Amino acid sequence: MVSMKLFDSERRVIEAAERLAAALGSDPNHTVAIVGDSPVGDP
Repeated sequence: MVSMKLFDSERRVIEAAERLAAALGSDPNHTVAIVGDSPVGDP
């Protein structure tokens, strides 16, 4: 596994997504998606 140093803002997004996913319970049909502006790869 490759380890990268994340920016604080990236770490906050990941932590928020993990909290949301944990709150969804054990239903395997739950889907979590984060939509936002991405400066990487967008024209």
